[in-house]
Amino acid sequence: MSNLHYTIEPAVFDRFPDYVRGVVFAYDVQNGDSPPAFVAHLRAAEAEARARLTLDTLTAQPRIAAWREAFRTLGYKPGDFRPSIEALLRRVLRGQQRPMRDWRGAKKLRGQCARHLSPLGTVQLKPSSLLVAVGRQKRRCR
Repeated sequence: MSNLHYTIEPAVFDRFPDYVRGVVFAYDVQNGDSPPAFVAHLRAAEAEARARLTLDTLTAQPRIAAWREAFRTLGYKPGDFRPSIEALLRRVLRGQQRPMRDWRGAKKLRGQCARHLSPLGTVQLKPSSLLVAVGRQKRRCR
């Protein structure tokens, strides 16, 4: 993994000058059941989100509104293609729980998303880039 590269193209910052991204590399990550403390963290964060948000107030929350505006700027309709943090919180507010068998740290990560209203995600450890799409890319979903 010594040749691993992670880049963000300058055009991203040109278009979104306030954009901030942190990257953490994790090695030897295992899928499987999460420790009870991770699940408890997730459930507590979900309860906090339900206590302070509703489906009616979610999009007015400044952090969610900022992501929706970024999607609009990119030409997406946020009601059709929701920012990941909004999609996560909508599931939480509807009482839908995520499956418990996945990367063990995912519960902790989703708990942080719900608690701080900030999108956090994971990607496979391989060379990757963040760039501004120009309409020629194919959308890939897993």
